[in-house]
Amino acid sequence: MFVGLKVDAVLTKVPVNTAAFKGEQVVLRCHSNGTAFNIPTVNWGYTAVAGTTESVVSGCRVFEELSSVFSLNVVEDTGQCDLVINNLQPSLTGTYACSDSRTFQTAPAAAVTIIGQ
Repeated sequence: MFVGLKVDAVLTKVPVNTAAFKGEQVVLRCHSNGTAFNIPTVNWGYTAVAGTTESVVSGCRVFEELSSVFSLNVVEDTGQCDLVINNLQPSLTGTYACSDSRTFQTAPAAAVTIIGQ
């Protein structure tokens, strides 16, 4: 076994369905109780209402081309890697799921909807 690699990690906090007004900030929670060499191993994926799927976060880092849309609340010591939608727009509604890349555990997807649409 590699030093610093916790293989029995589980997701301890998972996202829940969320409704917000257009333009609001939305925070989706995801915590894993493990890291690999002190690097969080949480990933986030998004499935649009139209059915297209996109990876948003890998290793608790937002893909650079999506950094104007998404950010993260990260606390490495606790495995917290919460996804923040900075300005909710209709194109961002759909489902979001977090996973732990070491254990392949995936949380149930959480729906994000806009109130009044």
